[in-house]
Amino acid sequence: MITKEELKNKIERHFRNNKIDIFIKSCIINYLFDKAKYESKYIEEKALLSMIDKNIYNLSINLIKVIQIKHKEEIYIEYNKEAKTLSYCIVQQFRGIQEKNFVLTEFKAMLYTTLEEISNLYLKKNEIITNGFYLRNSQKIESLVNIFSDLEATLYLNLNKKYQINLDNRYYIISRHISNNSEVIGYAEIIKKLIGEKFYYYAINNPKLYSEKLKETFTNKYGDFGLIENYLIAIKNESNILRKIQYHKQISELLYRYSQKANLKDIEIYLINYKEE
Repeated sequence: MITKEELKNKIERHFRNNKIDIFIKSCIINYLFDKAKYESKYIEEKALLSMIDKNIYNLSINLIKVIQIKHKEEIYIEYNKEAKTLSYCIVQQFRGIQEKNFVLTEFKAMLYTTLEEISNLYLKKNEIITNGFYLRNSQKIESLVNIFSDLEATLYLNLNKKYQINLDNRYYIISRHISNNSEVIGYAEIIKKLIGEKFYYYAINNPKLYSEKLKETFTNKYGDFGLIENYLIAIKNESNILRKIQYHKQISELLYRYSQKANLKDIEIYLINYKEE
């Protein structure tokens, strides 16, 4: 297992000319350590070290400057792909220790999500070649990568909070944490289990070799992978609550059926739930 000291040395070497403050540099080291620790459950050490080295290289190329913003009243993180900059803000005042712990945990999850996206983004001559386990890039792919990156952040941080996200006065979704992906993180987790964790991480590490194979394998074993992707995007973008709930019901029905076929256990908690009277 790679140590934080080894990661620090690698970061210092690769980020020599990057303008990254000490705080974010420390966060990057913690992110890579937590990532390696979690993925070591599925990936053998030699392959995992190679994956982490690739993540460090991508981070050093895709993140050349960090900007701290102090005037915002809430936590804030934004990555600019064109400028290769990361802007962030951490609020300084909290109403009690409980709020402080919640805000700092959510900030860490937001930062890990962003670092996961950046570390799996491969560019050549400023053109995106691969993004996550996808070839090339598009607005749809970016949205899907954000969903799966958000899921990875919750897993690396072991966020087991079960937040109830009410869709209306009848239906709700359970999520590991609060974000713009809260309604679909559970579905992404089921999809990842259906893909297989090891296959998933190899696909992210080498999309050219595994991207199409991942989608074809899923489609052949369960059903159209593209349809599942479309439901994830539709739920995130739909403003009409009735249509949104219909999408939730449809993807829940599909994933439940696929999970039964794959003999997955305890997945019902992340499907749409009906409030008992």
